[in-house]
Amino acid sequence: MGGNMKKIKTGPAQLRHIAKIDAFIPEAVKTARKRFPKGAYTARGKEADAFSKEFHREMNRLTVAAGLRVA
Repeated sequence: MGGNMKKIKTGPAQLRHIAKIDAFIPEAVKTARKRFPKGAYTARGKEADAFSKEFHREMNRLTVAAGLRVA
């Protein structure tokens, strides 16, 4: 699968951008855990899905507010 895929080089600018986005992960996890405390510790099921959706929703909100992504 994907035999023709080329490896994309990540330069310093991209790494800095990724680091800025990654800095929001702890805050997004904290918010998601408040709403779905069991979801952070389960691999499957409704609670895990709800936790994941809340985490991604919060990451999008935070990074858009910081100007790192466009809504």
